[in-house]
Amino acid sequence: MMLLSSGADQLSYPHPEKKHSVFSYYLLQGLAGKAANNGDGVTVKGLAGYIRDQMKRWSLQTGKMQTPQFIGKTNKKFYLIDSESN
Repeated sequence: MMLLSSGADQLSYPHPEKKHSVFSYYLLQGLAGKAANNGDGVTVKGLAGYIRDQMKRWSLQTGKMQTPQFIGKTNKKFYLIDSESN
């Protein structure tokens, strides 16, 4: 599985106020718990969805297109952070 910051024909933009790239900022926010599903922890699918949704909102606000790419699939809940580690 791979989670990429943008499509091949897009730029990855910096987020100067946050001192990260836009993608990295939302990745870190998601891992910090904002991508957790009902207190169940952070899954790969949940993190990818959270980043996608936040990046879409950011793109609409700024007029800059950056669409993260998730490559791969899993039929299981693949936890990056479980609810007991928070």
